[in-house]
Amino acid sequence: MLGNNLREFRQAAGLGVTELAKLVGCDKSMISKIEHQKVVPSAKLMVRIANVLGKPVWRIFFQPDVASEETNGRG
Repeated sequence: MLGNNLREFRQAAGLGVTELAKLVGCDKSMISKIEHQKVVPSAKLMVRIANVLGKPVWRIFFQPDVASEETNGRG
């Protein structure tokens, strides 16, 4: 879920993986690994990512999955 949410927010902000990585001060492979759920980022990195994306950290972790909400009758 974290990886999908991060990708959605990054794309909505009009940022590529390389651009986001530069803005948060990490390697682009780290962003890619987070999006593909291969690593769990540190809290410090998540705060920097959230700040760049203009979102609270919890929102990136807990963005509701629209498809699951629709199947549960909440969407």
